[in-house]
Amino acid sequence: MKAYDVIIIGQGMVGASLAAALAPQGFRIAIVDQQSLHNFTSHNETLDGRKIALSFASQQLLQTYGVWPHLSDSATAIEKIQISAEGKFGRCQITNDDIGQTSLGQVVPATQLQHALQQTIMAYDNVEFYGETVLEKIELNNNAVTLRQKSDNASVTLFAKLIVGADGANSQSRTLLNIPIDEKDYAQSALVTSLQLEHPHHHTAYQRFSKLGTLAVLPMQQNTCGFVCTASTERIEQLLTEPEQVLLDTIQQHFGYRLGKLTAVGKCYTYPLKRIIAKQQTKHCFLLLGNAAHNISPVAAQGYNLALQDIDCLARLLEKKTDDIEKLLQDYVRLRQPLQQKTITFTDKLMAIANTEKLPYHFAGVGFAWLDILNAPKKRIAKQAAGINRQLCKHVTKEAQVIKSLK
Repeated sequence: MKAYDVIIIGQGMVGASLAAALAPQGFRIAIVDQQSLHNFTSHNETLDGRKIALSFASQQLLQTYGVWPHLSDSATAIEKIQISAEGKFGRCQITNDDIGQTSLGQVVPATQLQHALQQTIMAYDNVEFYGETVLEKIELNNNAVTLRQKSDNASVTLFAKLIVGADGANSQSRTLLNIPIDEKDYAQSALVTSLQLEHPHHHTAYQRFSKLGTLAVLPMQQNTCGFVCTASTERIEQLLTEPEQVLLDTIQQHFGYRLGKLTAVGKCYTYPLKRIIAKQQTKHCFLLLGNAAHNISPVAAQGYNLALQDIDCLARLLEKKTDDIEKLLQDYVRLRQPLQQKTITFTDKLMAIANTEKLPYHFAGVGFAWLDILNAPKKRIAKQAAGINRQLCKHVTKEAQVIKSLK
């Protein structure tokens, strides 16, 4: 019998992050995925074009889990964030000085983050991988997961006190357990690429509400920036058909010349945007985590940062080494659901007003200029962007107090 403390279904960024958080505690962990381990240890950016904006708080968690030393050479600090709207007067600029830290966060290529996570957890003898497998059955009455190995078509059954579904927005584990979802199609897509710059970016990230769509420009190494355009799926498909120079000119027209002339565009990737929220995150000894639990729009760069907060809470609860996993998961949902819901609501509202024509007056134009003058609101926004806003800190403190009282 193959018995573990935790089975993690999905070895993407969320599944691997959970393993990195739990492995130092000595838990016996099995990670299963339909892909081979090689696909997750490669840091070839042609496999995934996403650029992950880590909040300052997320960076600190990755440092705690031992991941950051494998990632720091690939990361680029965000020292400023500039928010503006096309055709409107004024802007808001927040800086690392507003939170008293060396940065507001870091930008890392998704493939480099995945590679760093895999390097971290492969160093632990208590983590075992089951790659190239098909998930056949989850039996919660006896804490079992049955897999079929693609190599020889043989089945293997694993047992664990806790089973975690971290297998993405289209979670197979969620489907197998008949967990219903609330799905909303935004009818929008994200175009993701990189831009070569004429002028240095000076570690500044930009969020611009434009007639083209919501534009995010993230500082990266070698004088490049990650670029994300969120717009209607029809508009994104049109952009993909344009020659490189036409695409560059279109981006330049709506973004402006803050970084000088854009000289080249990298390979383009597109991602359809849907909100998928599981109507229940737990079922007996089973927990949904990350996009499997709450897949939200990347427009506010909150998805992975929210997942890391969830992982941190779960890891602290598991320090109790309790056998009552069902009660532990109920505590987890009670602690985490309020902030999850706030993040989901905030992202939904941002998607609703992402079109400049729908932006309320106080959020665009002269409002940006006033925000740049008023110091207190700026500091609140800076702390929220860095993941250390007062509400989150109070919530984490409350979590810690509740968890301590449960021990």
